[in-house]
Amino acid sequence: MNFDMLDKNQKYIIAVSGGPDSMFLLDNIYQNKEFDINNFIVGAVNYKKRSDSDIDHQIVIDYCTRHKIAYYVKEVSSDDYLKYQQVSHNFQTIARDIRYDFFIELAQQHACSAVLVAHNLMDNIETYILQKQRNNIVEHYGLSPDSIYYSKFSPNTIAIKRIMLDTCREFIIEYLNNNKINYALDYTNILGIYNRNVIRSELQNFNFADLLTEMKNQNHANEKLKQAVKDYLIDNFGQINVPSFSSITDLKLQKMIVFNYFKMAKLISLIINKKRKFLDEVVKEIASPKPNIMIKINEEYFLVKSYENVEIKTKFQLALTTVIIEDGQQTYHWKNHIITESTKNNFTFFVKAEQLPLKITNDPAILKNVLLNGKQLTKIFIKEKINLLIRLNYVIIDKNNEIVAINDLLRAKLHKPSYISEKCMLNKKYNFNEKEKFIIYFMIK
Repeated sequence: MNFDMLDKNQKYIIAVSGGPDSMFLLDNIYQNKEFDINNFIVGAVNYKKRSDSDIDHQIVIDYCTRHKIAYYVKEVSSDDYLKYQQVSHNFQTIARDIRYDFFIELAQQHACSAVLVAHNLMDNIETYILQKQRNNIVEHYGLSPDSIYYSKFSPNTIAIKRIMLDTCREFIIEYLNNNKINYALDYTNILGIYNRNVIRSELQNFNFADLLTEMKNQNHANEKLKQAVKDYLIDNFGQINVPSFSSITDLKLQKMIVFNYFKMAKLISLIINKKRKFLDEVVKEIASPKPNIMIKINEEYFLVKSYENVEIKTKFQLALTTVIIEDGQQTYHWKNHIITESTKNNFTFFVKAEQLPLKITNDPAILKNVLLNGKQLTKIFIKEKINLLIRLNYVIIDKNNEIVAINDLLRAKLHKPSYISEKCMLNKKYNFNEKEKFIIYFMIK
C-alpha cells in the first residue's frame, strides 16, 4: 500500500463497491492515523444488474455509518443506461463511464483532487496481459499508479490514484477475514463472459515474478519511445510535420506521436476511446501522398492534413460560409468576424456603391469564378500549394466577382506581383480620389 502517493492536505474520493479489494482499501485508509478521515468521502455505484447488488452496497453503507465516513451512492437508472449506450454497447465500458462520471460530480461538489481505486497486483498483471493481446498503443504497461479519466459527455476529467498495485489478493482476503470486515463477492467475476475473467482464471498458470519483470522491461522501453515522441514534438514546435513524420519507419512511434499531439492539444478525450485501428488509419493518411485530407474524429472535430501541416479543427472552423453584404447600414457576421460601415480614417476596405452587393466567402464553388489578375483564384491556391486551412479564410468580392479584400493570412500567401495588384492590397495607405462620390468604407474585426 503506497500511502506516499497521497497528500494529507487534499481531499479524496474512495471508490468502494463492497467487494474485498475496495473494502480493504477503505479500512486501511480509515485505520491509518496519519490521515484525517474527514478528508475522504466514499463513492459507490449500484448498477442494479445483479440480484444481490443491494446487499453489496448495504455492506458499504453499514461500514461508513459505523465509522462515520461520508458516503454517496448512485443507483443507475434505465435512463442512465440509454444515455451511455449512445457511445458504447459494451457493459463494462458503460459501467466504467457511469462510475467515473459520478466520481467527477462528487469531486466537483466536494473539492476532491482524485479518486482512489482498489486495483491490486492481479489487476495490474491482468491489464498487462490484455495489453499484449490487443497490441495497443499504451503510455504505461499494466496499470499506471496515476492516470486521468476523460468523460465522453463533457470536457471534465478526474485524476485516478491506485495505491495498492503491489498488494496481492491472498493478503487482502486474509486481512479482511482476520479483522472480521464484511465484504461481498461478485459471482460474475468467475464467469467466462469477459476477456479479463478468462485471463483471471488462467493466471494460476503464469509465473508472476516473470510477468512483473517483463512488464518492467516493457515500461523501460516505452519510456525511451516516449522520449523520442517528446523530442519530435519539441523539434516541430508541438506540431506534426508531414515530411518528417513520413520519414519515420517505426509505426509505434508514429502512433504515439499522433496520440501525444492530441494530448498536448488537450483533446485526448477525442481518441482515447477510439477503436485500435483508428491510429493506424490516421498514420496511413498523414503519410499518404494526398496533399489535402480531412479525417472525421467525431461530429465536432476533424484532423486536417494540408501539404506539410496537420491540425485539429472544429466543424465550425471548416465550414464553408457565405454572407451577402447588401449595404453599409447593417452589421454583418462572418464566423468570428464582424463587418460594419466605417470612415475613411479607419477602414479595412472600401467599395463604390455600384459594386454592391458584396459577398464575403470561403466557398470554392463561388471562388472558382473569381479571377486574380486574369488567373482563376482556386487554381492559384493549388499551384502555390496554399494550405487548405488558409484557403478557408475569407475573400470579399463585388457583384462582378472582382476581389475587393482578402484575409491577411491569405493575402500574405498571395503576395506576388503576378497575383496581387495594388487594388487587391487595399489598406489605409491606398491612394484614391477622396472626392470620388458614393464610396463606402468597411471595417472588419
